[in-house]
Amino acid sequence: DHYSSIDEHKDNFVFDSIANLDLREAAGDIDLDSIDKVRDFVGGNSLLNISRIQSDYAEEVGELASRNKKDQVDAIRASDEYQNVSNEISDGTKLDEYNFALSAIEATVRQAPDLSPVKLRDKLFKDMLNDKTPVGKLYKNAVDENDDFADVDIGNLIKPEYFEKLIPVVKKAQADFPITPYVDPKKIAA
Repeated sequence: DHYSSIDEHKDNFVFDSIANLDLREAAGDIDLDSIDKVRDFVGGNSLLNISRIQSDYAEEVGELASRNKKDQVDAIRASDEYQNVSNEISDGTKLDEYNFALSAIEATVRQAPDLSPVKLRDKLFKDMLNDKTPVGKLYKNAVDENDDFADVDIGNLIKPEYFEKLIPVVKKAQADFPITPYVDPKKIAA
């Protein structure tokens, strides 16, 4: 709830409750017994109360997702493993190659941390060709900024061991800072 006190909510509650619609009258012959069971909970026939609750919830979920995404990325980048991969990539590479490689590896592992390192590397190469994917956008930006970037040997620059080092870090960060509050029933069942 984004209201800090009940008094602050009262003014808005009047607005929320302004559309009193008699659902029985509006529905005609349709059986609305289920509506009667929840009528007191939702404040009678005030449909806007439900909309306000849903809107508030969606806003809070969105804020949580943004905050957790930032915290997740920060946790990954603060890890020793990430720093080691960063140092290994930076050794002997140009800045644009380094930026692309590190960002593309991070994006790929975050997107599919359950894949093997070799499959993640293959996914990265496949995604580079599709400018609608995060890695494809990164690659397109790198080529747009530097025409010579298209000649870079990406296969030599991005090694499977980089993915291997980051997979556990990403999984931990995703568990510590989930982007969605919804539980995946398939993961629970496993």
